Amino acid sequence: MKRPVIWFSAAFAAGVALALRSFSLPWVLALTLLAGCFLFGWKCSAFRPVCVLLAGVLSGLCYTQAYHAVIQAPCAALDGTSKSMIVEVTDFPKQYDTGQRVEIRVIGSRIGCPLNFRTLAYLPKTEQDIKPGDELTATFDFYIPNQTQGFDRASYYRSQGYAILAHVNEEFGMVVTAASHRPLRYYPKAFAQTLRAVYMQHGTERQAAFWRALTTGDRTALTTTDTDHLRRAGLSHVIALSGLHVGFLISMLLLLLGRKIGTYLGIPVLLAFYLMVGWSPSVVRACVMYGLILLAFALRKEYDSVNALFFALLLILLVLPDALLSVSLQLSFTSTLGILCFAWKYQHIFSVPKRMPRRLKKVYRGVMGSLGCSVSSAALTTPFLLYHFGYLSVFSIFSNLLALWAI
Repeated sequence: MKRPVIWFSAAFAAGVALALRSFSLPWVLALTLLAGCFLFGWKCSAFRPVCVLLAGVLSGLCYTQAYHAVIQAPCAALDGTSKSMIVEVTDFPKQYDTGQRVEIRVIGSRIGCPLNFRTLAYLPKTEQDIKPGDELTATFDFYIPNQTQGFDRASYYRSQGYAILAHVNEEFGMVVTAASHRPLRYYPKAFAQTLRAVYMQHGTERQAAFWRALTTGDRTALTTTDTDHLRRAGLSHVIALSGLHVGFLISMLLLLLGRKIGTYLGIPVLLAFYLMVGWSPSVVRACVMYGLILLAFALRKEYDSVNALFFALLLILLVLPDALLSVSLQLSFTSTLGILCFAWKYQHIFSVPKRMPRRLKKVYRGVMGSLGCSVSSAALTTPFLLYHFGYLSVFSIFSNLLALWAI
C-alpha cells in the first residue's frame, strides 16, 4: 500500500469527526474491531487498504472518546463552580474597554481536578501590568460559554484547547504577584509584546493594528470595518498566521544565513515562533511541514509534501481532537492540499511561451504562479467558505494577485 500515512490520517480525521458528532461505540466492540483490522490486514495483503481505513476511523473514534472522558470531562465538571486559587499567567493580556482577558495555567490538584489545564480568564482592569510568569490570587467562577446569535462559542473555544472559561469574582478582589524569575519559555511572548510597542511608536493606530496582525497574529486592534473588508475581499488569510508567514520566516532565514546554517537553525526558530504566537492549528500545521522540510534537507532525504501535510493533521488531532472544529484548520488544510494537488497542473498548462522575450518570462511565471496557487486553493476551500460564511468573494483570486506582491 502506497503512502499509508495519508490514508490512515484521513480515516483518523473521519473517526474524530464522527466522535465530535456524538457518534460512539462501546469500548469492547471498538477495540475488538480495531484489533481485527490489524490482524486481518496483516494476514491478507489484498484487503490491507480497507483495513488501514477502518483502523484509522476506529482509532480516531476511540481516541476522541478517550480524550473527552479523561481530559475534557473533568474540566467541564467545573461549570458553575467557584474556586479560590493561585494561577500562573501564560501570556500578555488583551485589553478591552471594561476589563482584560488573559490565558492562565491552573494546577488541577489545588482545586480537586485530576489534571492541570489552561483556560482564558476575564479580569478587571489593574494598575500593575500583567506579564507571563506572574501569579494571580483570586476567586474564579468557571463557566461553559453558550451560543451567541447562532455562533457555538463552546465548540470554538474547545477547538482552541479551552474546555472551560473563567472570570474573576471581583467581590473577593485579586492580587497580582510579579514573577521573581521569568521562565525561558515566555521570552518569545515578551519579544512579540516588544514588537507591538515598536509598531505603536512608528506608525498610526491603524497601521500598527495591521502590523501586529501580520507578524504576531494579534487581530484585536483591527477595526470591525477593516476586518469585514478583508473578509469580503478574500484576504483574511493574510492577517491569519499560517504557512504564508512561516514560509516567509524560513525563506528569510535561508536567504540571510545560507542553506546549511539556515537549515540547522530553522527548527529552533520554528519552535520560538510557535511559542511567540501561541497555539493555532494553522500555525502548528505550517511549523510541522516546514520542520519536516528542514529535517529532510539536513538528512538529505526526499521530501513528500502531501505526506507531511497529512502527518501534520494527524499530529494536531492527537494533541487536540477538537481542533477539527477549527475553521482555521479546515481552511488551512484544504487550501494547502489544493495547492499541492492542482497548482503544478495549472502551471504546466500555462507554461512560458517559447517566443516570449526573456525579460517578460519572470513576470509571466510570477503572475501565473500566483494565479495558479489562488485557483488551486479556491478549488477545495470554496465549500467550506460557503458553509461557514454563506458567501464567496468573486474578487478573491484577483485581490490575492495584487496583495501578495505587496506583502
